[in-house]
Amino acid sequence: METCDVMSGRQEKRQNSRLLCVLLLLLCVSVSVSAKLPCPEQLVAKHGSNCLKMENERLSPTEAEYLRWARQHGFSDSVTLAQTENGRGIVAVRPLKKGDIFATCGREMHIHKKRIFNSDVGVIFERNPKLKSYRELPYTVFFLHERSKVDSIWKPYLDVLPKQLDTPVFMTDAEIEEYQKLVDINAVHAKQSKLREAHAELMQTIKENNLEYLFGNHAIPFEDYLLMSENVATRTWTDVADSSTQKSDHVESLIHYPVLEMVNHKPTAFVAGMLENGTIALLVDRDVEPGEEVFISYGHGKAASDMANTYGFTIDWTHDKVYLFLNFSTVFINGSSLKQQNKQDAIQIGNVTSDMLYFTLSLNEPISTKAMHILRMLLLTAEERDRSLSDARIGNMVSMRNECAALHFYQSILSQTLHHFKTSLGEDIKILAEPDVPYRKMLAVQVRSGQKRLLKHAIKAVDDYWISFIHSR
Repeated sequence: METCDVMSGRQEKRQNSRLLCVLLLLLCVSVSVSAKLPCPEQLVAKHGSNCLKMENERLSPTEAEYLRWARQHGFSDSVTLAQTENGRGIVAVRPLKKGDIFATCGREMHIHKKRIFNSDVGVIFERNPKLKSYRELPYTVFFLHERSKVDSIWKPYLDVLPKQLDTPVFMTDAEIEEYQKLVDINAVHAKQSKLREAHAELMQTIKENNLEYLFGNHAIPFEDYLLMSENVATRTWTDVADSSTQKSDHVESLIHYPVLEMVNHKPTAFVAGMLENGTIALLVDRDVEPGEEVFISYGHGKAASDMANTYGFTIDWTHDKVYLFLNFSTVFINGSSLKQQNKQDAIQIGNVTSDMLYFTLSLNEPISTKAMHILRMLLLTAEERDRSLSDARIGNMVSMRNECAALHFYQSILSQTLHHFKTSLGEDIKILAEPDVPYRKMLAVQVRSGQKRLLKHAIKAVDDYWISFIHSR
């Protein structure tokens, strides 16, 4: 949903090309299905109407009303809304066979920018086109307007949205500092600042154009805007093929599927999406037993810090990745002219516009191919440039000296990053074992402890590679 990216809940496309985009969009899994999409009535006929006996007793009135509304618009009664160990989620109430569809969302229930700009709130963006550039703002404005209407079709959905979230923008400065990694702390502060800027720009536009009537003649407090914006951020999907989006908007295209948004995240989820005639469907690609929770993935390969920042929860460190950076100016080689030549080549092959290269490490790639490519280039001697420049440009090893120097510098980046944390991994493990750790602190400790595990794993991987490299010579 970064980055699909929820603890309490959670992107219209074309034919062949659309099908591929949705498969990638929803879950990066390929599933071949040739059958026609059933309408909601067909789903009910197939599965029957006898759901979980205690369903209504287990749900709050707003949850029960949302479930009734969702089923009217494509949610199968073979699954239900329930409280799970992962928060509110979707659970099977009858056996699901591989390929079974458990939810659909027709075009009429998609919320995208074209729909928003053609709605009542479109006048806001006509008066101030700059507001289109804020990622979640159009959707936030749309839902705040709908919330002020007593007859909104989206009322059951809006009523079930969380009234409290634990994404980092709601944290105090002390809670944010628990992340310890400066890049993560700065990202939260930057997001907070952007949200305040967007709210101020919106309120000024509403006031100058007398548009308060769109929101029940009330001002929009920042706290209300922030909560709705974060609800949008945790539930809006990246829409890579939305033909309704104008590229001139200069903002990533997003789409909202209110009928499909209560499915929780799991990195290894095996649920796939299918599209026909503008209808999105979710189907399982393995058998699911009654009582088993159904998951989707909000995006494979996202870092735990991304998940925490966007959704307010984190992931197991084995699925994590750590963002690191390499400052070209800190990589020294004798001779200023030589250093400048190496740096220009590194900038070109790194496809960067400054002296800074951002890269990631993960369990599967503890030694970044990209970073090593740049380091080999930056650390070339004059003799190595004359002899092996072409090898360096394509990322090949150029000499034993150069490779050792690149490995040494790469490991120093890992070690320095690890030493910048204020607590050790052992201390973090003890904190997480304590009873009654506040959730927001636990979230931050989970993120930073996962980063430390990966850094330690990468440092060991460099050591192992170094030993095997030396012995092979």
